[in-house]
Amino acid sequence: MRNSIKSFLLILVLASLSCVRPRIYPVPGWPLMFLGGFIGVVVFVGLIVALIYLLIDRDKIIKRIGEETPLDILRRRYARGEITKREFDKMIKELE
Repeated sequence: MRNSIKSFLLILVLASLSCVRPRIYPVPGWPLMFLGGFIGVVVFVGLIVALIYLLIDRDKIIKRIGEETPLDILRRRYARGEITKREFDKMIKELE
């Protein structure tokens, strides 16, 4: 039984090898295939780098969005009672 399986596998391998013939000339258009593969790798690596950059820079972007303007700070100080109405109006005129 074991010998018959080995014989069958050997015949199968030899039959498949006999179907393959060596190519004397390269496949037509192989430089373009190489270039296309190279461009694909470059695009893939570029996307990975962009994703990493966005993930790292995300905190900076959120901080920029969350920054208060001087007018916001002035309004908050007035709401807390840290400055008077007169000081508030004076500072608004200076900011404009």
